Amino acid sequence: MLSALTEGLVNLASDNGVRCLIVRGAGKHFQAGADISWLAEVASYTAADGYAAGMATTDACRRLNEFPKPTIALIHGACFGGGCGFACCVDVALATPDAVFGLTEVRIGV
Repeated sequence: MLSALTEGLVNLASDNGVRCLIVRGAGKHFQAGADISWLAEVASYTAADGYAAGMATTDACRRLNEFPKPTIALIHGACFGGGCGFACCVDVALATPDAVFGLTEVRIGV
């Protein structure tokens, strides 16, 4: 997902037909958090590979934060973990009454 998001941001940033970027979840939630099994897999990576995995998230957030056009997040349902980070990277974040925010990964020491 992160590589697709980053690639999309790169392409849209240079598209003169795009005047504003609106980010929203496709389904019941804006972003329900990272796949815990993937996090367990990353724990077994070499230091270099773990760093690269972390930098993928950092790069996506940086590109969203520095996007050259106005950015809006439409947040509904769960917005956990990295979703909270993405919400902090846009210019305007709008939440529906059912939106729930959390950094639940701290419960398991991540």
